[in-house]
Amino acid sequence: MVEVVGGLVSGSLALLADAGHMLTDAAGVGLALLPVTLAAKPATPERTFGYQRSEILAAVVNALLFFGVAAYV
Repeated sequence: MVEVVGGLVSGSLALLADAGHMLTDAAGVGLALLPVTLAAKPATPERTFGYQRSEILAAVVNALLFFGVAAYV
């Protein structure tokens, strides 16, 4: 939040970009926690691949977040 305020007050695009980068990093780590725990579950007859796809979907969402911040900047 300090970087966002500092970037807005000073008009620094670099500070705003770094604040967005830090936000997406924190969101990415938080977003990765659930799929990691899901992927540890064993495969079932209905889910022969297990829950490994949740990690891939989380990576796609994380990439979309990064692209969103980059488009905003």
